[in-house]
Amino acid sequence: MDYNELPIGFSFSLAQNSDAMQNFAKLSKEEQDGIVQKARAVTSKKEMHALVNSLSTIG
Repeated sequence: MDYNELPIGFSFSLAQNSDAMQNFAKLSKEEQDGIVQKARAVTSKKEMHALVNSLSTIG
């Protein structure tokens, strides 16, 4: 995945949550693409934080 393609709010939220960032990096390309599509559909900061926080609990 080209990290330049990540939504900016998703990137910022990942940067603030190292567990989520590490778990996201471990996902397959297809799984990452799915998460990025979800991030593009997010309409609020609260929703984005919830999405990123969900990544910190996987693995």
